[in-house]
Amino acid sequence: DFLAPESNQFLLQSSLESQEKFEASRILSKEKNWGIDYSHRDSLSLMQPLNEMLFFLLKGKIHDLKDQLIERFGCKFHSWDEEFLFHTNVLNDKHFFSPHCDNEPNDPDSRETATFVYFYSKVPQQFTGGELCIWDTYFDSETNEIKEQLCRECLEIQPINNRAVMFHGDCLHEVLPVKCPSQDFADSRFSITIRII
Repeated sequence: DFLAPESNQFLLQSSLESQEKFEASRILSKEKNWGIDYSHRDSLSLMQPLNEMLFFLLKGKIHDLKDQLIERFGCKFHSWDEEFLFHTNVLNDKHFFSPHCDNEPNDPDSRETATFVYFYSKVPQQFTGGELCIWDTYFDSETNEIKEQLCRECLEIQPINNRAVMFHGDCLHEVLPVKCPSQDFADSRFSITIRII
């Protein structure tokens, strides 16, 4: 368990009480515009911390792992103490997020990042699916674009309540479709994503 049980339950309760604040998730287009594209991503998001106390709790837990993460990922965390992009995601029946990278390989201004994901939900879990698949990722040395045809192996992570995972922002990853028979917001797959810039 990544968080203490009472923090985990407080986070779930805060999400349920904030249901009306969640909106259709947006993606950043190649033209650098934010928009909704249900063929690429179908979910709900809240682009701010649900609760300031929980945000600082999660940030502190990540900060405790800083040295290990720098060694493991080779990232240069340019401003560790300040630059965290934080959002909460909700996936319900048939929701998904198709393969994508959090870094922008063809953007010379893009900086190395790591992505942290924390899963939480009701126990027992009321949905199936929604696995996070992190693909072996290969780049073309000339164009710096992802060679998707070479991305054949993936690490499939089950979205188990109170589990956390972190990976390099260059990794191609996706969220497989969720099956939630009740379609009740409270039965959804919840996650917090923090991009460390």
